[in-house]
Amino acid sequence: GRLHANAFEAPKPHPQYGTYIIDYNLLYNVALLDYSKATNDIETIRDLWPVARRQIEDAMQFLNDKKIYDREKSAGLWLFFDWKNELDRYVAMQGVTIFSLQQTYELAQILGKTNEVKNYPTYINEMKSAAKKYFYDKNQKLFISNGQISYISQVWMVLSETVKGKEAGELLNRVMN
Repeated sequence: GRLHANAFEAPKPHPQYGTYIIDYNLLYNVALLDYSKATNDIETIRDLWPVARRQIEDAMQFLNDKKIYDREKSAGLWLFFDWKNELDRYVAMQGVTIFSLQQTYELAQILGKTNEVKNYPTYINEMKSAAKKYFYDKNQKLFISNGQISYISQVWMVLSETVKGKEAGELLNRVMN
């Protein structure tokens, strides 16, 4: 049920086996929602719905009881986000998961399948609260990932609507400063 991160056209179409990148997999659902909005191709969305659900289920297994990504459970996973190896990616991972949950729930609404994902709004709220509790530094007013302040962490907290409106704009201004 895990999607391959890479596919190649030559010499014939094939996946690159063994390339599992969880943040790519979560963005599959986002791309699927974008596709559905652009084409109104509900038949394809319905066919791919089980794949989309599986990407969420797979990602959720790496959360701990506090609803944040557990470093030990996810040890060995390739979290891409950026080419900088030293970048701590856990705040970004929190944000992309929240974002994907929201987008996948919207897909479920389009398909009339919200009963299958009725717990997603609860997960979204719990993960947002956890991000604010465990990653937000009230003194610096920024999200910090293992001692690091990064653009990517702040951006995913905004995209996931963990912070919104004026607060989101101020957050992005602070990280640039």
